[in-house]
Amino acid sequence: VLLQCRSGVRSAHAAAALVARGFTDVTNLEGGILAWTEAYR
Repeated sequence: VLLQCRSGVRSAHAAAALVARGFTDVTNLEGGILAWTEAYR
């Protein structure tokens, strides 16, 4: 599961919740979509 949000904070919390519930293949887009758009501008 790949999670992303605007800044990466909410998706990080969601990723932690999924891992706590047994999901094993969870990835958060660190820095969110803001960091991604800056990196690939």
